[in-house]
Amino acid sequence: MKLGLIVIAISFACSISAGSPPKHGKLNLAWVIKPWVEKNGNPHSRLSLAVNGKAYLISPDLQEKMSVLGREVYEPSEVPKDALIACSGWFAGAGDKFYVVRRAGSLRVYQQMGDCSPDSGEQPWRRVKTIRI
Repeated sequence: MKLGLIVIAISFACSISAGSPPKHGKLNLAWVIKPWVEKNGNPHSRLSLAVNGKAYLISPDLQEKMSVLGREVYEPSEVPKDALIACSGWFAGAGDKFYVVRRAGSLRVYQQMGDCSPDSGEQPWRRVKTIRI
């Protein structure tokens, strides 16, 4: 029974936070990615940003599995160099990217949506959340 509880605790902890939370001054940031799968197998994610342990909802239902982006892929992913943290997801020809920057006493979360269509491709980055710090 104890082993079952340990496995449940480890599974729960892994689903809450993605990536090693980088520390920026007094900020401890981490993406909180809660993936789930439809009965038909399509992946989804609920995305939040944890700031010093408090989670802020960014998107309740993205239609892809999100992953943390390492700094080495910021440039090819068109994420600004001064981004504190970033993540992305892609499924069935469409996807989303997010990043966070610190500006004027706040954290600003930006999103870029994209698809494989030659008519639309990647859309411009847009601010989707401002968190006062």
